[in-house]
Amino acid sequence: MVFGVYYLTSEKTGEDAKTLTFASFEDALLAIEANRDLDLQAKVVVRVSSKDANVADSDRAIFRVMTGRGQYEDLDVTEGH
Repeated sequence: MVFGVYYLTSEKTGEDAKTLTFASFEDALLAIEANRDLDLQAKVVVRVSSKDANVADSDRAIFRVMTGRGQYEDLDVTEGH
């Protein structure tokens, strides 16, 4: 079980590594649902907007991303910013 979690959370590097880019979370989910041949260890890039914000901070829309164990980065996705 531990090896399975490690495998699912590690990212491929080197020559055989590929990056999948999606315009939105909906596009990424559609690719998964369509059973597209997705590599579980591929780096995934998803464009985010203010409607995707997951942290409320006064007048700013923040999208919080985990960057490591117990570490995160806040990205300001406020419209017009």
